[in-house]
Amino acid sequence: MLLLVSAYGNPRISIVMPIYNQQKFLKCALDQIFNQTYQNFEVICVNDKSTDNSEQIIREYQETRSNLILVNNPENMGTLNARSVGVLRASGDYILQFDADDNFTSSTVLFDLSVNIQDASIYHFGETWMYNGTPITDCAGYTDRCDEHVQGWVNPRLNSTFSSQAIHQSFLKSGISPLIHGKLIKSSVFKQGVNLLGALIGVHVTFTEDYLLMFALTKFAEQYEPLQVTGYVYNIWEESVLGARKWRKFVHDQIVVFQFMYLNSDVKGMRDLKKVLEWNLATLKVSTDEKEEICRLLDEAWLKGVKMCDEIKSE
Repeated sequence: MLLLVSAYGNPRISIVMPIYNQQKFLKCALDQIFNQTYQNFEVICVNDKSTDNSEQIIREYQETRSNLILVNNPENMGTLNARSVGVLRASGDYILQFDADDNFTSSTVLFDLSVNIQDASIYHFGETWMYNGTPITDCAGYTDRCDEHVQGWVNPRLNSTFSSQAIHQSFLKSGISPLIHGKLIKSSVFKQGVNLLGALIGVHVTFTEDYLLMFALTKFAEQYEPLQVTGYVYNIWEESVLGARKWRKFVHDQIVVFQFMYLNSDVKGMRDLKKVLEWNLATLKVSTDEKEEICRLLDEAWLKGVKMCDEIKSE
């Protein structure tokens, strides 16, 4: 029997988990991680000023787990900040983002990933998407659109290996998933991406923070490699889907994402990116009138943002 051997020998994996009021799912998530057959990992839980028992649960696990690190944000800073703080604290060779309400597909996922690690900047592995506990096979019931790009995000195309600048360009064209989960990312590359974001990490961004992180780190990635491993369960719950109370925050975060990307990209790339960002609108569970209002606000923000960013670029 042929055994795969990683170029790293025994690579250390840093699992970063942003947490805000996740007591309902947290024990299950931690149990799934610590029950992995591959044990050379650390878990970095960034508690974003939770108001429930999330911190207490983590501290209980720390009593028997020396590789569990707790970072407490002094105030609620948003998911972008929590992910970034975890990345900067990571000591592993590779970093994996894991949300507290998600799961692994089995107890061998980390092993299956570890034996495939050679030296790529980004390893993209397959996912199973669930909506309220039911597998999503065609995105029906979650969005009103699920095109070939999204299918490629869930299950990476095995012939889509990219290198150097082609990685960032493919991201802008949505050829590479803009979602941060389902990826094993070289620690040095991830940290360069976070450092590129700079002061933006201090801005409260909760929605579409994946786009910012992937935009930044793909600028430094030298090799993107898809893996024939399905290891991540991405759970979408009814209460977490964008609704009427959240869409204004969604619009705000989209504008922040756009402005940063436009300032750090070319016009052609931004045209491609605008199409990807607009896909997010399909996930909103709001009325038709509200969707039209959101579209109007996003278009208005797009035009104002382009003008403002062009003025900054010309200085």
